[in-house]
Amino acid sequence: MAEYIDKQAVIDEVDEWYNLYSDSDTAREALSLLKRSVKKMSPTDVCPIIRGNWIYSDEPYPGQNPYGHYECDVCFESVPHPTRYCPKCGAYMKGKNDD
Repeated sequence: MAEYIDKQAVIDEVDEWYNLYSDSDTAREALSLLKRSVKKMSPTDVCPIIRGNWIYSDEPYPGQNPYGHYECDVCFESVPHPTRYCPKCGAYMKGKNDD
């Protein structure tokens, strides 16, 4: 699985190394090249994953499930049967964000 990092954080780290190795021309050149390469990298579209849980309610779901329904604990959308993702907010139904 890919991991995504903040481009500016990498540039800041390279700047710290550049200051540490200011007496070595080869190291400075390599770090300058690395910094330019990071700046040229194209961004990737990513979005945060919202995690939630289905909460069971024994109240009937109108017209579909007389035995109860499930409610998303993120947006409170009701569905007759639990699904992997909430149809309203898109939350991934496996657990909370701090899990």
